[in-house]
Amino acid sequence: MKRLLLYKTAVLLTALAFSALLAACGSFGGDKPKATPAPSAITGSEITHGKITVLVPDGMEIQSAYDVGETSVCIVNKTEPALKQFFITVVEPGEEGSIEAEIKSYKQYYKGEDSVVEAGGAIWTGVSYKLTDSVDCFRVYGIVDSRTVYVYSVSYAVNSAEANAILGSLRIAK
Repeated sequence: MKRLLLYKTAVLLTALAFSALLAACGSFGGDKPKATPAPSAITGSEITHGKITVLVPDGMEIQSAYDVGETSVCIVNKTEPALKQFFITVVEPGEEGSIEAEIKSYKQYYKGEDSVVEAGGAIWTGVSYKLTDSVDCFRVYGIVDSRTVYVYSVSYAVNSAEANAILGSLRIAK
């Protein structure tokens, strides 16, 4: 478990370092078609973790092993926590460019497609890609309660019912 946490931390730090290098490569954005999210019939419990309030779907839980403070939360599938997860982070003011660069790098590396979805009144912009032939992933950011929020997921498509429920339920405390 400790090795897995160290490995994931190393991967995250490497990705952030790579993102910083790419930050000067240009602007991320432009006109993109909006994906239509799946209707959400997802039920669960609304949980507040630090500054983040979110719906945690039935069969999922907050993973404390990934707790990095009051502005981040990891929601995992109870039966496959390492394979099926959502990671939510409130972006610090001024750091939005690093998120855009990270999304751009994932788009290039995984040959991802631009994604724009609307959920909970927010427009979520980013990239959808396949980690493997059968594993959908996405990385998006949007404005919730006047704060930029970055969400990435492993094993869920950006237009899945789970993603729609989680993205649509997010609220950020001041």
